[in-house]
Amino acid sequence: MATTIKELALHCGVSEGTVDRALNDRPGISLSTKSRILAAADELGYKPNRIAQSLATGRTRTIGIISFDLINNCFTRLVDAIEAEAKSRGYFINLILTHKDPAYELEGLRYLAERRVDGIGLLPLGKDEQYAAFLKDLGIPIVTIFNRISEDFMHVGIDDRKIIYESVQFIASKGYEQVVLVQPRLSAMLERGLNAHTICQRKLGYEQGLAAAGLNQSPIIAEGKNYAKSFAGIDFSRRTALLCISDAYAMAVMKHLRESGLSVPEDVGVMGFDSVDTQQVIHPLLTTVEYHVEAMGRQIVDNLCDMIEGKRAEHTHIMSYSIIEGETI
Repeated sequence: MATTIKELALHCGVSEGTVDRALNDRPGISLSTKSRILAAADELGYKPNRIAQSLATGRTRTIGIISFDLINNCFTRLVDAIEAEAKSRGYFINLILTHKDPAYELEGLRYLAERRVDGIGLLPLGKDEQYAAFLKDLGIPIVTIFNRISEDFMHVGIDDRKIIYESVQFIASKGYEQVVLVQPRLSAMLERGLNAHTICQRKLGYEQGLAAAGLNQSPIIAEGKNYAKSFAGIDFSRRTALLCISDAYAMAVMKHLRESGLSVPEDVGVMGFDSVDTQQVIHPLLTTVEYHVEAMGRQIVDNLCDMIEGKRAEHTHIMSYSIIEGETI
């Protein structure tokens, strides 16, 4: 039979209230008494009643995370970093993958709310006022990740526009005459009503970067899984670089170029985005953008915990980044 708080109190010769203060790290107890109670709890195999604790404190010590998927290694690393930081603070993670299905995302949000998670880290698919109102009505601390919804929500992300803008400047500084942006099909995302804030900001940064660098007379964008078809209309006699919005795209592009008899960077330059351990598997070494995913995970949990505990937190946190110069530009 499991040891109870009453039995633990009798064993230690203290009140049940003193045991409660020791177990829940509350004030009003000396360090020596607390250490003695915790040692006895371990010796007797005391297991806290999480349901009772939840009812008493109003918290479940769980954080919900809603991500698109774990196919992109960036998301995998981010979830891992969030889980590690949450664990260090005594929280468990409840992970839901939406696979970019807006209806399932809403279902997942309701699921987390019903299970009374203390906070949610959200890579949002929605973006309109109705969606924002739905999130607010949940009454749960929420930190949006990457995609913004509105200024009403605490946010942790990166400056997508600035990063791509500076990437174009970097490419131009290497003597390239035109830059092609390789990205998912933005029009398809917008037609589905999906939150495409990140992609839109990267596209804007690309267009502004071209104008500032005096490259291409007009933007050249290769989109979606059939991006390679767009390459047929590109004049590769001009020194050209393909700027990919993820390292996954960059790896696929390099494979296609190799199969087409083109060498990187001798014939075409390639630049990625994310720095998801590609330096170990790609030859030549990929030039890419790196931002610290692990630090981002810690920041997300830090902000959620501040909100859960009623503390003031920085409303928007933009992570730092750097261009990692490999051999493909």
